[in-house]
Amino acid sequence: AIPEFAAGAMENWGLVTYREVDLLIAQGASRKQMQRVCIVVTHELAHQWFGNLVTMQWWDDLWLNEGFASWCENYMADLIYPDFAMWDQFTSDSQAAAMRLDSLRSSHPIQVPIHRAEEVEEVFDAISYCKGASVIKMAHAYLGAEAFRTGLRAYMQQHKYSNTETTDLWAAWSAASGRKVDELMASWTEQMGYPLVTVKSFNGSEVELEQSWFLADGSEVKKEEEKLWKIPLICKGQAPILMEAKTQKISVPKADFLLLNAGRDVPMRVLYTPETYSQLATAIQKNQLGVSDRAGLVLDSFALAKAGKLGADQVFKLIASFKSERNFIVWDAISQALIGFDMVLMAGVSEKTYEAFKGFVSQLIADAAKEVGWEQKSSDGHLDGLLRETLINMQSKYSVDPDAIAEAKRRFGGFMAGDSSVLPDDIKEPVFKMVLKAGGKKEYSELRALHEKAETNIERKHVYVTIGCASDMALKKDVLEWVVSGEIKIQDFFYPLGSVASSSKEAATFTWEFYKSNFDKILNMLKSANPSLMDAMISLSARGFSTVEGAEEVEQFYKDHPLKQNQRTISQTLESIRTNAAFLSRILKTPCSEESFWKSL
Repeated sequence: AIPEFAAGAMENWGLVTYREVDLLIAQGASRKQMQRVCIVVTHELAHQWFGNLVTMQWWDDLWLNEGFASWCENYMADLIYPDFAMWDQFTSDSQAAAMRLDSLRSSHPIQVPIHRAEEVEEVFDAISYCKGASVIKMAHAYLGAEAFRTGLRAYMQQHKYSNTETTDLWAAWSAASGRKVDELMASWTEQMGYPLVTVKSFNGSEVELEQSWFLADGSEVKKEEEKLWKIPLICKGQAPILMEAKTQKISVPKADFLLLNAGRDVPMRVLYTPETYSQLATAIQKNQLGVSDRAGLVLDSFALAKAGKLGADQVFKLIASFKSERNFIVWDAISQALIGFDMVLMAGVSEKTYEAFKGFVSQLIADAAKEVGWEQKSSDGHLDGLLRETLINMQSKYSVDPDAIAEAKRRFGGFMAGDSSVLPDDIKEPVFKMVLKAGGKKEYSELRALHEKAETNIERKHVYVTIGCASDMALKKDVLEWVVSGEIKIQDFFYPLGSVASSSKEAATFTWEFYKSNFDKILNMLKSANPSLMDAMISLSARGFSTVEGAEEVEQFYKDHPLKQNQRTISQTLESIRTNAAFLSRILKTPCSEESFWKSL
């Protein structure tokens, strides 16, 4: 473990190195941290084969290292700790991250041309890691476990202690499976983006489908831009069917509802007909959909609304049907969708409408939060603990329930008085947020004092990611001054800035102005650091913008202050702002812009 380390870990052959928080676990550590350490360790150990024993020929095949290690981290963790349900979590974690980034026009293919070694810093991102893992998961589902393993074993045996290209892997899998793997996989690794499969009609046994390039902003795909994927269509009760044309009819087993991409093995979105959505809603209420399918349906619905393919009001009607949901992974997906909506609603609707939205979310989570409670139970499994943390965290952001705030204050007071048992690691961060939002300078000072006394990085991180929730703008300004003071390790100093930027509409604007004013100082602090740290500052400092004018201001700033090594992140940040601007424009044309809509749900 290394005290200051920009990366999470490094797979050096014979000496794997880690950030302290990604290896060292204190007594009573949260389930989230224990899981994080587990997957970082399995990731780095996977690199002993994917990267060390067999190494990519050149950086344009970086994904052979990182995509495989990202897939293996879940595969191995799932074998060791099956109660973690890592493959269900994959849907709302790695796959979701990949699909958020890969829906931008500023994304890049998994196999991206690298002309100079220094260019590779820009592709250590969710495409190489998370999309790489996603297409490997797809290959595993399509080829079957036996052919997948046989091909991988042959690939390792043939190429050990040497270098490979992606085509070497395709050849090994083709030989093991008898299928033309190169033709299938090329459409996923050699072109950026992923498909939207639209259900054109469904008569109960036959479905007509159409594929297109899914873009987050819903912009028109010109004729010359059209893409085609070879898509394994996975439906329960039958072997995968390969969709190779733009439109295709397939037969499916008769059922009360249609579910494409069962198990979420393929990184794609599905747009159903209104009738099919109604059937799926009924299936949810009858508990007929698996965990990953429920989570995937929420994430798809949000993304489709953002792209203008589905009304935002329809998505909230779907989300409202999850009040009886008690699975962490589904609530994690719901939380992600709500955060996505929150960013644009906070920026663009009236204060009354925004408060009504928060009231809806508060009611949505009330029953589940009450049932799960604040106290750890002897019957808790791993996911139960994560669910409690997620629901209390959602309360810290949206709830106006005085009982929840009082409970947070009670626990914080006991903790500050020396009773650590009242505030386990799992819920420290949401409790800190609630106390800061409801308090003032006293609570802020207490949290800063906690940081000074902290003995581990994870204790300090609890403070970094919550301190921006301080209720007063003067205190938020103090947080930002702390960021550039040199008192916080460079590996961590973006956390408090992100905490301020996400805390309110006013704070988001203030963060951007502070970042601009202190840009030269920040740049100097990071002059010898990993470019990923500057990437974090770029994306976090501008996260509050949801207007075209905001995008233009950010774009002009980086024209005046060019950052060559971070150009891809700047492009992706600008596209995200413009996508949110288009999303806000659509929302304002729906009932979601009216206070009465939220009270009717």
